[in-house]
Amino acid sequence: DIRVFLGPFSAGLSEAIAPLTEAERAPLVLYNGSVSALMSRPYTSVYALHSLPESYLGAVVDRIVAAEESAGRDVTALTAGLVAASDPYSRIVIEGARVALEKVDVRIVMDDEIEHRAKDLSPTLIRVKAQQPDILLVSGHAAVARVLMRQVRELQVAVPYLGLTHCFAARIVEVDAGAAANTLCPVEWHQGAVGRVERMFGG
Repeated sequence: DIRVFLGPFSAGLSEAIAPLTEAERAPLVLYNGSVSALMSRPYTSVYALHSLPESYLGAVVDRIVAAEESAGRDVTALTAGLVAASDPYSRIVIEGARVALEKVDVRIVMDDEIEHRAKDLSPTLIRVKAQQPDILLVSGHAAVARVLMRQVRELQVAVPYLGLTHCFAARIVEVDAGAAANTLCPVEWHQGAVGRVERMFGG
């Protein structure tokens, strides 16, 4: 007798399994595999501990805006560069960042797509050095985050604000502690949510 399904570590697999668990009327708890499509369907047994992917880097934009306004600077004078891996998840994340930037009238001067498991980001980072955006937002998975941290140091790329997904999975502090210290990293779920789920399911 299965009481609860724990969702897979994949947006695509989470979307595939949801109709099956719904048919069984068993709760599906997604600890990762964030996908907006699941939240827009009338499922009654899907529970998630995370934000939707389009809001990840939007939260980073909010922090940047708050910092600039606190310093008395004009946010609309900022420019931004966007970089996304070629998978659907990363594209959703970067589109959310684009919407957030457009809402505050930040001009996007660079928009790159990279391979899903890119091992060399130097062409993109050379463009960053040429365009000199104030904000660089990167949406990829852990492998991309590790390469980015290493090559930012090697190529001496400096941007005032760097926002990056999958910081923790990539262990970016171990790659380059200095670069990591100046990186803004969105978090998919809040620790306080865990206790609420445990109480809900009798844990």
